[in-house]
Amino acid sequence: MTSQRRILFDVALALGLCAIAFAVRSLPWRSVFVGNHVLLFPDDPPYQVRRALMTLVVWPRVPSYDPFVNFPFGGTLVWPPGLSWLLAALSRLFGARSPADQLIVERVAVLLPPIVGALTVGVVFVSSKTAIGRGPAALAALLLAALPAHVQYTGLSRCDHHMFEPLVMWLAVCGLARATQLERRGSFAAAVAATSLCLGAAFLL
Repeated sequence: MTSQRRILFDVALALGLCAIAFAVRSLPWRSVFVGNHVLLFPDDPPYQVRRALMTLVVWPRVPSYDPFVNFPFGGTLVWPPGLSWLLAALSRLFGARSPADQLIVERVAVLLPPIVGALTVGVVFVSSKTAIGRGPAALAALLLAALPAHVQYTGLSRCDHHMFEPLVMWLAVCGLARATQLERRGSFAAAVAATSLCLGAAFLL
């Protein structure tokens, strides 16, 4: 197999693994999209949508206070701002400008987790291929695609910050491993910087 064909094969394999992961996480489709309504998982996701709607009002800031928390006094929100800002930013790309566009924000919130889950599976394959080979890397990615714990936290309608944890921490571990390799050559600043960005993203999310 030529180098170009090898690259094309790897790209197709990565996309196939991502597609499998997305399909597995989207199995509850009919129970989430009901008519013109979107049913959010009844836990943290509804409040993540509320905070994104609050962010649209004062865009690009993310509110740190909510009068509906700790009634009747209101309260300071302890969640980091990353997910709220991301939901609002993505919703704005699809036309949302105010809380009146709640349905757009809800649809983004519903679809984001399986997209993040599929992306994580693809990243695991691509980042592992060089170290352990195409076959084992594909198997590892396929196992992650069907792993119940990962499916649970990146499934359709389960919009919460937990969906990012495996992705950003995996990238951080890969960055540290790469930095360790490059340290012997005296040129590991880029790997350290990338790792720091991943850890920073983890704190924001």
